[in-house]
Formats: sequence, structure tokens, C-alpha cells
Amino acid sequence: RILNRFTSDVAAMDDSLPIIIHEFLVCLSQVLGTIVLVVFLNPWSFIPAIIAGSGMFYLRYRFASCSRDLKRLVGTTRSPVYSQLTSTIHGVKVIRSYHAENICSREFHYHLDNNTRVSYLITTLNRWSAMRFDWVSLIFIALVIILAIIVRISQRQFSAVDIALTLTYSLNLMGLFQGTIRQSVEVETQMTSVERILEYCSLDQEPPSQLPTKYRPLTNWPSQGRIVFENVSMSHSKELHSPLALHHISLIIESDEKVYIVGRTGAGKSSLIQSLFRMGTLVDGHIIIDNIDITTVGLDDVRRRISIIPQDPVLFTGTM
Repeated sequence: RILNRFTSDVAAMDDSLPIIIHEFLVCLSQVLGTIVLVVFLNPWSFIPAIIAGSGMFYLRYRFASCSRDLKRLVGTTRSPVYSQLTSTIHGVKVIRSYHAENICSREFHYHLDNNTRVSYLITTLNRWSAMRFDWVSLIFIALVIILAIIVRISQRQFSAVDIALTLTYSLNLMGLFQGTIRQSVEVETQMTSVERILEYCSLDQEPPSQLPTKYRPLTNWPSQGRIVFENVSMSHSKELHSPLALHHISLIIESDEKVYIVGRTGAGKSSLIQSLFRMGTLVDGHIIIDNIDITTVGLDDVRRRISIIPQDPVLFTGTM
């Protein structure tokens, strides 16, 4: 998920979005200028322009909501593809030794198919909107022609040159208007990448990794390895009223003792280890290692001086 947001989402925000916004502003200025010119040449064309504009905005409303949701789905379904590919590359020796190539291929194709389905839906949605935008443009041009002929016959106000200019600019107007609406939808769609990045920017920060030298523990800490849990309650979320992973745990592990923690899935075995690394939120209590409360020690010192064999070794490089 992090890899996804720092590749495609950042690229969309830095590269695609500025270009799309620039094109949208250019199209919008051309549309406004063309509308003024067409209304000046033939004020009656303002009536079909209002009708066509209403139809365009209605289609935009239908098109934008679907496009925005599908863009989010593309980002969501892309993350498992990256994750599966990265895990496979790092574990390719194990996969080959256990002859699990077909299993990994099927799992990768499953994630890839999910992402491709959403991409196909986006392409289909673009074709759907293009066809309906063309129908609205056709209706607009037909109304402009009919009104111009009626006014020409009944009031003899327009010459053939005025009618030709009106039709020429009306054709350009519908193309520009359609392009402007498409660019506005694309801007709104690409903003989902900015939204996803801002979610990570607003995450709560961890405590400082290192404290000033005078507050840091001795270089040989922990020398004995005596661990004390005093009424420890821990949660995986900082939100109020979030469920607790550990409920008022109190225990003492003396130096050189070997302790086995046994329990069913979800009992809190991993949470107990995570609390030693300060990876959760300590709601209540204290964790003391060699007479030092770990909440008074920087994260870097705590995590460097405690060793663990993780459940997910793919997160770490090197040998065990």
C-alpha cells in the first residue's frame, strides 16, 4: 500500500495533475470566449446552448461520481499486485524449492485480474460518456440550425455568412465544451491520488526516535534483561474507546528466564511482543526493562537493543 502511494499516486500528483489542470483552464477560457462570440453573432443560439449545457452538466454529474469511485478502486486493487510481486521476488528461492510456482502465479493473476477489471470499467465508462456527449452535441447543432433557418425566413435578420459563422463556432463550442467537462472530471478523478497521499500526511507521528544524550540509557542497557509489566493495557489504535489488545497485564520475567506464551489466535501473543517495541498505543501501565521505563527511552534505542525473529520476515532483508 505504501509502495503504491509513493509510486503511482505521487506520479499522478506531480506529473499528470498539473498538466490536466492547465488543459482544463485553457479549454474553459476558450469555451467562454466562443460563447460570447456565438451569442454576439446569433443571440437565439443562447437558448439551445442552455439546453445543451444542462444536458452536459447532468451527464458530468453521472460520469464524475462513477469515475471517481473507479479511480479509488484502481488504487485499492493495485496495492495487492505490488505486494504479491514484491513478496514473490524476495521469496523466489523458497518458492522454487517447494515447487510453488503455480500457486504464486495463480495468486498473482487473481490480483492482476481484479485490477484489470476495474481498468476495463474505466475505459467502458469513458466510451459511455463520449457517446452521450456526442448525442447532446448533435441535438445542440440541430437546434441551432433550426433556429437560424426560422429566424432567417421569418425575420430576415441573418445573412448566409452569419449563419455559416454561427454553425462553425457552434461546432467548435460543443467540442470545446465536451473537452472542458472531461478535463474537469479528470481533475476531480486525479485528486483522489492527492486525497490518498494526504491520508498518510495526516497520520499521527511516532514519538521521537532519539532523545538528547543526557536522557539516553547507558550503552550496555539492557544488561540483565529483567522485564516487568505493570498493569499494562495496549491498543492498536489511538482512537478513544478502541478495543484493547492487552487487558491489564502484570508479570515479571527475570533475567535468564525462558518464558513461553501460549494462546489461541487473537489472544494477544503478538501484541505482547509489539508492546516491547512500542509499536502500539500504551493505554495504561508501565513496561520496565532493567529498571528503566521504556516510554522514557527513544524509539531507536528501544528497537535497536531488543532482538526478535518476526512473523513476517519478508519485511526485513538479510538472513535470520
